[in-house]
Amino acid sequence: MTPPTAASRLLCDDVLRATLADDGASAALRTAAAGLGSLGATEVGLWEAGPGSDVDVESDEVFLVLVGAGSITFDDGSVLLLRPGCSSFCKTATGQPGRSSNGSESCTSPDIL
Repeated sequence: MTPPTAASRLLCDDVLRATLADDGASAALRTAAAGLGSLGATEVGLWEAGPGSDVDVESDEVFLVLVGAGSITFDDGSVLLLRPGCSSFCKTATGQPGRSSNGSESCTSPDIL
């Protein structure tokens, strides 16, 4: 068996330049996604939400905001501010209602579903 090379271990060599396709996940704002692969049964990909607001029910996911800013307001009134970097490595759970808002910026993040 041939051991994997460093390049074969990459899911994406430059997430900020990856091509995302419109995914129609929201009627309220433009969204796009790109699947990058999987880790066992866990899907890994990139997701982008354009400017605006949307109300939806969250799914199990872990994400890190790479570009842009936004927030998620949950039914209990708590607010999760989304900013680029480690301070915004977030987890949401299936069934949590939430209102996402990206203001005037797009928000791009890698999703682990």
